[in-house]
Amino acid sequence: MPIRLNQENFNTPELAYKFFKERWRSQMHYCDWNRFVLMTKGFKSGKYLDAGCFNSPVPFEMTRDFKDKAEIYAVDWCEPLIKELKERYPEVKYEVGDVNKLRFEDNFFDWVVAGELIEHQEKPEELIKELMRVLKSGGTLVLSTPLEEAVNGAVSAEHLWSFTTDDIIKLLMDYGEVSIQYYRDTHNIIIAYCQKK
Repeated sequence: MPIRLNQENFNTPELAYKFFKERWRSQMHYCDWNRFVLMTKGFKSGKYLDAGCFNSPVPFEMTRDFKDKAEIYAVDWCEPLIKELKERYPEVKYEVGDVNKLRFEDNFFDWVVAGELIEHQEKPEELIKELMRVLKSGGTLVLSTPLEEAVNGAVSAEHLWSFTTDDIIKLLMDYGEVSIQYYRDTHNIIIAYCQKK
């Protein structure tokens, strides 16, 4: 079972926008580019979703790499952030939305990415269920999260959960075949790939 790090949930769209404007100075998050590349490896074409995209540059970069081979969607709950990104990158299908209640029909996407999102969710299992709902059979869900924050130290006060490798595998294993990769930047990251049955 994942360990709860914070009883109070500080995550709000307003806080996300404050971080975007103040911490990130309205810039895209290129400093984690190597992790982003790992999360998209294997994607060839089709419908791609970045769930909880925040200021990831991946959706825009993928529109250049997969010009006529893919439809690139990105969803976040922070309306002013999405408004800014839509204006900058109109080629991406940016939408304001709740990642736990996506507006897409079942089996819509070929590839779904949830980078550094699950640790912010009140009910991680509900997030996984919803992302799997919109993923096609044979499609891939890729998620990343800091590894064992309860042991290694919390990366951020907004993180609600600390996950072990076993926790992530247990969340995904009923949906399909799971493979794990580890990545290190300022902290240890687990990247999990699940190909949906």
